[in-house]
Amino acid sequence: MHYHEVFGILILLLVLIHILINIKMLKGLMRACHKVPLNLKLCLIIDILLMLIFILIGLSGVLISKTILITLSMSSLWLKTIHLFFSGLALILLGIHIGLHLCRKEMYKGFAIVLSVISLCLGLYGFKDTQMQRWLTMPLTGQVLHVEENGLHLQGVQNGKGKGYGKGLHLGGGYEDNKEVLSLNQKLVLYSEFFGLMFTGTMATYWLVRINKTINSLSEKH
Repeated sequence: MHYHEVFGILILLLVLIHILINIKMLKGLMRACHKVPLNLKLCLIIDILLMLIFILIGLSGVLISKTILITLSMSSLWLKTIHLFFSGLALILLGIHIGLHLCRKEMYKGFAIVLSVISLCLGLYGFKDTQMQRWLTMPLTGQVLHVEENGLHLQGVQNGKGKGYGKGLHLGGGYEDNKEVLSLNQKLVLYSEFFGLMFTGTMATYWLVRINKTINSLSEKH
């Protein structure tokens, strides 16, 4: 948890720096939004959404901090729901964001196909093996991950009482106990699953934009 919070703060700072570096370009796109191509409009929408989502992730993370900013933290199942749901959503939008930038230059077709297949395999396995699907459905199901001293439990927040299900909740790669120290191989598997989820969105966006450009160029010729 401590490393999660430290790296979370570092990532949030990097995102803020990235936004500040590109703020002039974003303002320019917003002013000329009606003139720019569709893929740039999508880029602008995704960027604004990501900016708002990272602010929500950062604020909710600070408010539920367990090891660093404990003077500001509070115990709230709804804040945990917000933090986890928007974290899952951010991963998808980051994939689309990278894909929209990647499609500006056409990749070698064979490399793009191989990268797409690898990303899809890792993404499908990651979606099944991690908590991604639970994070994305939390607002609909009224369920949230609740960290307690004796482990990680699933709690229902619809009735306000909460209920634990089992001894622990699967995080990915077979890690049932949040106190377990993960080996390097287990960490690599978990990271590859989440990167696979993100790059599945990246390559799907890449192919959709390339196909759209091909269709448009064929229409112009005819």
